[in-house]
Amino acid sequence: DKIVVICRTSIEKDPTEGITICIADTRDPGFTDVPLTTIAKDRQSRIVLNNVCVPITDVIGQVNQGWDLVSTMLDKSTSLLCAQMVGAARKDSEIAIEYSKNRTAFGRPIAAFQSVSHMCADMTIWIDGCELLTFESLWKMDQNLPYSVEVSQAKSFCNEKCIAIARTSQVIHGGMGFMMEFDLHLWYRRIAAWTMRMGTT
Repeated sequence: DKIVVICRTSIEKDPTEGITICIADTRDPGFTDVPLTTIAKDRQSRIVLNNVCVPITDVIGQVNQGWDLVSTMLDKSTSLLCAQMVGAARKDSEIAIEYSKNRTAFGRPIAAFQSVSHMCADMTIWIDGCELLTFESLWKMDQNLPYSVEVSQAKSFCNEKCIAIARTSQVIHGGMGFMMEFDLHLWYRRIAAWTMRMGTT
C-alpha cells in the first residue's frame, strides 16, 4: 500500500539540492499505476502522481536534503543488480559449457572444436571478471571504504560481458538457444534489460 518516492521539492542551482524522499500511499486518488510491457517479461509500472499529498511524518530524512541517501541507495542497488547479472550469466555459461560437452557433430563433442572451446574459455574469463569486480564493490561497502568507483567499474564491465556471455551461450546452442521455451531465451531477455538499469555503457 506504500511506495518510496524520490522527488524534487525545490529548484536549486546545485541539482543535488532540493531532493526529498517520502512515502506515498498507493490508495490516494491521485495515484495511478500504469503497467509496462518489458523485454525481460518482468513486472514494472510507470507511476503517475497527480496532486498526491504526503504528510511531513512520511518524509524520510530532511526535506530538500535527500540526495546523500539517494546516492548511497543507487550505488548499493547497482552492486546488487550486478550480482543478479553475474548469477544469470554464470548459469548461462554453465549450461552452454555442459551442452558443448554432450552435443556431438562429425563424431565428436562440439567442445572439441577450437572455435567452440575458445567461446567457452572467453565466457569463463568474462564471468570471473564480472564476479570479482562485483565482489570488490560489495566488500568495500561492507568495510565502510569508498566504493563509488568500484560500483561503476563493476556495472560497466557486467553490462558488456554478461550480455556477451548470454549471446555466446545462444550461439553455442544454435537454434534452440533462441526458442521461447528454452531457459537461455529468458536469461538473455533479463540480462539485456538489466544492462539498461542503474547505468548503461
